[in-house]
Amino acid sequence: MPPFRLIPGLTDLPADGLDSGRDVWKNWNDRAAVMIQIESLKGIENLDSILTEVPEIDIVWLGALDCRVSMGLSANLGMGEEKEWVEAVERFRAVCKKHDKPMGGFCFVGGENMVKMARDYSLLVHCADVLKLYEMFGALVEARGVLMKAGIGAN
Repeated sequence: MPPFRLIPGLTDLPADGLDSGRDVWKNWNDRAAVMIQIESLKGIENLDSILTEVPEIDIVWLGALDCRVSMGLSANLGMGEEKEWVEAVERFRAVCKKHDKPMGGFCFVGGENMVKMARDYSLLVHCADVLKLYEMFGALVEARGVLMKAGIGAN
């Protein structure tokens, strides 16, 4: 259920495709997707069994950053060219393709890496709140400096 779908007077307008003869919860249940997140090499190794046992899964998300860390690789936003990483990602892709499951994941980089991922992934998240907060760091330091200079606030 989208969390802000039922704000009275703002988002509670009729949605296309909903059956007015059924309650909102049954309508939204029909639109729900089941997505699992794989965050380790062991998860990738077990993905074929998981998708075989639970074919109702709609999409598989690769938690690349956590997966890389679990493999003892650098935490570089989930990207990398190490042999073991490339093999793990290829295995992930092959299993998803075998089971005809769309793939999802973060893609915080641009350029050719983003194009490459977009060719394979059905769901790419290109930005996240933590990155936006990090981008604000300079502005926050500057604001603190201005206030400190004016004698407002504590060290």
